This record gives sequence, C-alpha cells and structure tokens, in this order.
Amino acid sequence: MKRPAVPPRGFSLVELLVTMGLLILILGSMYSIFAFNQKTFSVQDQVLALNQNILGCTEVIGREARSAGLKVALSGGTLGAVAQMIPSGFLPANPAPVPVSLSAGDYPVKITQGSGTNPDAVTIIGALGEGTNPTKLTTAAGSGSTTITLNLGGSETAALYTVGDVIYVGEDFENAKVMAVTGSQLTIDTNPAVSGNQGLIKNHGQWSEVGKISVISYELFTSASPPVLMRKENSGPFVSVAADITNLQAVPNGNRTNLTLTARTAAPDSDYGTNSGYRQKIFNVSVAPKNIK
Repeated sequence: MKRPAVPPRGFSLVELLVTMGLLILILGSMYSIFAFNQKTFSVQDQVLALNQNILGCTEVIGREARSAGLKVALSGGTLGAVAQMIPSGFLPANPAPVPVSLSAGDYPVKITQGSGTNPDAVTIIGALGEGTNPTKLTTAAGSGSTTITLNLGGSETAALYTVGDVIYVGEDFENAKVMAVTGSQLTIDTNPAVSGNQGLIKNHGQWSEVGKISVISYELFTSASPPVLMRKENSGPFVSVAADITNLQAVPNGNRTNLTLTARTAAPDSDYGTNSGYRQKIFNVSVAPKNIK
C-alpha cells in the first residue's frame, strides 16, 4: 500500500525572520567595510594631494630664489641703484595682504614680514631665462646709447617687454630701465635718478646678450576660501599657485633664505580631532642664490 505524498513544507515565520536578520547583519558589515575603505582611500588621496601641493610650491619658489641676483648689478650683495629702476607697480600694494617696497640696501631676495605670526611676503629679483628671453642685439650699442635694437620681431618685442621693465645688456652686463618700445627697438635709461634718459656706460658689440629682469612676489591670501598662495611677476596681476596653503614664513640666514610652508588637506575630516579636522603638513627648505656667495 502506497503512503500518501507529503506536501513540501515552507519556511516558518521564525525561520524567515532569522534569515532576514542574518542577511541584514552581513550586508551591514559589508557596508561598514566598504564605507571604511572608501574613507581611507579618500583620506589617502587628500594626503597625497597635500604632499604634492606643498612640494610643488617649495620647488617653484626655491628654483626662482636660486636665480635671485642673476644679471643684476649688485652693490655689495644688495640691489643698489637697481632698486630705483623697479616701478612701484611691480610690487604688491594694497589690497595685497603685505605691501612691499624696495630700497638700495635690500637683497635680491626681499622678505617683508607679515604682522605678528601672519604670513610673510617673499620678493625675488633676478633673470629667469625662458622662451625668447634672453635675446641678442642686432647692432652694436656703444657707450652713451639710449636705444638698442633686438634680434626679435616687433610683435615678439612687444610681447616680451613693456615700459618699466628692467633689463641687462651684455655679457659684462649693465642694467637699464625700458622707457619705450618701438618695433624691435627699446629706449632705455641706465640712471632714472637723473633727469633725461641716461645712456649705456659700456660698449656692447653686435649679438651681445639682452634679457629681462623679473621681479616676482609670493603672497598668501588667507582671506580667500580656501587660502591661496599667489604669485605676481613685474606689472602682471597676482595669479594662483596653489590652494590650501595656510602659512608662509621666511627667515634670512646669511646668503640663504629659510622658507617654511604650511599646507592643509582640501576638506576636513570629522574623525580628525585637531586643527578643525584638517590634516596639515609643514615643510622647510633652505635656498641660496647660485651667483651670490
């Protein structure tokens, strides 16, 4: 005699609840692991960006500081008469955080202290060769000359030089201020303290080198959100170098300049209990101009 078939038995309510509870626990654990890993990766990315940011800033400032004084007719290591050639518009002024001025006794790396512990301003004066700078004289320029002709087209000359620029002329160089730009020709003045354009002191042959002196200032704009390290060159405006730089301190040390930059991560971390949640890095570098001993 056949036994009657037993109908398939389903899950009981208790079994379903237990199974669902276990699934919820497993999924919750997986989500916690995923969230933890995601946050860890995010923090690592921010710390990596922080390190790249501060190292990039110190590399740029350090490279330009090492060119300070290059092709500048220094007087006992200081700017001397060249300081009078540099227009005030080439230097940071209000509303820049730290207004800068130059005098004959300043060194080619000028440190202007901020108020108290506020960031400092660093100004660098020297020749930075790039592109068509330097160029050459197409004709000789003798002693007393107040005009020089460059081996550049008119548009190239106008793109590189502007009134107020400080230049150097010759391998045995002297400095001059650009008073006018006409085609490939510059009108110059070697002593702006004297009325009228003063000519070259030395004789410079055809194909002698001519180049522009850069006046570069670095300032930290902490009122911006986020704080931004800015760079100004000659008559140009301030341009951004890097965000999330929170302090710039500079100290002269003989012929060297000791720089300390502080940077922070781009976003705060609620689990990081100090510095309002921002991780930060302090980096120190000491630089010396290559041509000043």
